[in-house]
Amino acid sequence: MEKLVENSVRLYSGIIIVYPQFYNKEEELHVSDLAPEYDGMFNTNNSTVAYCFQNEFYCTPITREALETLRANGFIKGDLPVPLSNWDYPKDQKAKWDELKERAKEDRKAAFTDECISYSKKHGIGALPKEILGKCLEMPDKGIMVLYKRAKLPFKQTYFPILRPILDVTAVERIGRYNESNGVIAFIYQNGKTMLARDSSIIADLKAAGYREAAITVPLSEDVEIIDPDIKARWASLKK
Repeated sequence: MEKLVENSVRLYSGIIIVYPQFYNKEEELHVSDLAPEYDGMFNTNNSTVAYCFQNEFYCTPITREALETLRANGFIKGDLPVPLSNWDYPKDQKAKWDELKERAKEDRKAAFTDECISYSKKHGIGALPKEILGKCLEMPDKGIMVLYKRAKLPFKQTYFPILRPILDVTAVERIGRYNESNGVIAFIYQNGKTMLARDSSIIADLKAAGYREAAITVPLSEDVEIIDPDIKARWASLKK
């Protein structure tokens, strides 16, 4: 528990919470008064877990390690409130909270990748040779911003990876699937990443590895210009 407490924010009585969604409204919070009632319990909301330990109230971003630690120490799920789960943050510990959230984000990505690979192995969705993957573009988590130049009013839009980093029903339905549109092939690789190719011969390789055709979105299949120069150059290099 010592490590978990260290990687949490203690919500002492009167702590100032900032709510960016309400024009940075500030409010005193006194949930610590509930700690004795909820001692040994935890609850989650969005990406935050709240727990009460030794009559203190704590919050930390959800990670595999945090939940495993709580369960291993006998904590049970309760109906305690979960502060810091809707963009709000502790005014005097903002830097720490931001750092914890960033670390948790990376943990969730790693967990998602592991879960996708495990699922793929169980369902016969195989890996592709490096030389084939080398001819593909992996969509970055931040997405790919493009410009629709031929529209009456040119506008920018960002294409994001098809899957969110959560192995839910939607993810399960799309892992190991591919689709083609206007010479662009999109497929969800065995690790959950959205991959794009411009050589239709890859379809035979995908089928051989257990991938199936499905009606998934095919980013960059329209007449658009990629804004990021590095991604633009990489995409241009893949054209046959």
